[in-house]
Amino acid sequence: SVTCKDIFSDFLVGITYGMLAFPSALSVALISGSSPYAGMNTVMYAQTIYTIFAANTQVAFGNSNVMAVMKRI
Repeated sequence: SVTCKDIFSDFLVGITYGMLAFPSALSVALISGSSPYAGMNTVMYAQTIYTIFAANTQVAFGNSNVMAVMKRI
């Protein structure tokens, strides 16, 4: 059963992650020579898709992984 405390904790984790992930994605994009827009896409779209379709919760999925794939394409 999900309690109000669980929902608040998940919300707080999401806000904290967003505060850390967006600047990190922007800096990785700028360092790799991509546009800041590409960095924002790694946080918004790639992380959301991974969250929905992930089969393994133990895999670390970060901005640098996505940027490496985007630069390769």
